[in-house]
Amino acid sequence: MKDDNRGIEYSSLCGSTTQEGRTARVEIFRLPGRTRWSLAVLSDDSPSIVWSTDFATDHEAYAEFCRRLEKEGMLSLLEL
Repeated sequence: MKDDNRGIEYSSLCGSTTQEGRTARVEIFRLPGRTRWSLAVLSDDSPSIVWSTDFATDHEAYAEFCRRLEKEGMLSLLEL
């Protein structure tokens, strides 16, 4: 899915996830002219986390988010 304002392509795997009473939005996106995917976790009440590595596919990015969520929990992703 393209964001026409900036040319950013968002994965269909983006969405909200709730765990431990906290909700975060998972953003998987490709910047214009790039072939690799970026991963970010956003919350209204915490700073955003953006992975410094990129991923060959959006599914790899989502798998990394799921792995971290399962291993460390939602609070580790949303701590200040």
